[in-house]
Amino acid sequence: MTSPLRISSFRLLFLGRTVSSVGDAVVPAALALAVLRATGSTGALAVVLAAAMVPRLLLLPLGGVVADRFDARRVALLADLVRCATQFAVGVELLGGDPSLTTVVVASALGGTASAFAIPTASPLVAGTVEPAARQQANALMGITANTSRLAGPRWPAH
Repeated sequence: MTSPLRISSFRLLFLGRTVSSVGDAVVPAALALAVLRATGSTGALAVVLAAAMVPRLLLLPLGGVVADRFDARRVALLADLVRCATQFAVGVELLGGDPSLTTVVVASALGGTASAFAIPTASPLVAGTVEPAARQQANALMGITANTSRLAGPRWPAH
């Protein structure tokens, strides 16, 4: 059995999911620091983080249905584009002089919604890129990367 990393389509998927996982791990820590610095309010931080988490939790089952019924690749790409755009909007808002908490909350909610649709696409994408004999190894690689990102993410820019 050859390594799934020898398959170019899996390598691209692996690289994309790795970048996405690192981003998912870093964003809450960076957002916490930015919101606290901009507003000085832990209550504002709680609202922003809840705005991202609640839609993600509530819509995750619907995201699974969408990932099963539609092209998982398109769903994942669209969801990641939305997440990228929302994080960019939050960054621009927080870098400005007087950030609007409403804008940050709405962008975080949209990002959480997109995450609910991106997460369930992992299994169909792996199944579509590797042969059944290599799926266990491919899933293990994806899991290792996701879990390593969660552990290392908040401390990623170590100084």
